[in-house]
Amino acid sequence: MFPTMDLDGIANQINEEENELNKTTLGRIFMINFIENKATIIMENGRPKECKIIEEKVKMYVQVLLRTAYEKFKIYKDTEFGMTYFNYRGQRNLPQGFMESEIKREIEKSLLKLNVVERIQDFSAKLTSVEFKCNFEIILKDGQTVRIEGG
Repeated sequence: MFPTMDLDGIANQINEEENELNKTTLGRIFMINFIENKATIIMENGRPKECKIIEEKVKMYVQVLLRTAYEKFKIYKDTEFGMTYFNYRGQRNLPQGFMESEIKREIEKSLLKLNVVERIQDFSAKLTSVEFKCNFEIILKDGQTVRIEGG
């Protein structure tokens, strides 16, 4: 007598659409050379060289993300861009497993905001008082894989 509606299905569809609308689109990204933790923009014909393909853009985005402390610069205020692992350096009382899982969570959270990223896999990280290294693969929505090595 009364019509039936799949309210759970409708709610899930609305949530998925809302999540898609909140995704970050990769715009213009310039190539940066990181030598001895100093960033230098790569120039070509007197202009900053742009990343042309999605894989280059994602790699450069990750490189900047991993080297940026969370909300350290005014430009990143209220954007949730950056990493907090800098706070863990020198912390001997934190287990390596905790630090690795927290770093993975932060990277995953940041990358899944991008409209081109499907997931990350094969993650490993090592944080010491002097260096940070991580390796993982980013699976893009078009099926391509971007390998990140180093840190």
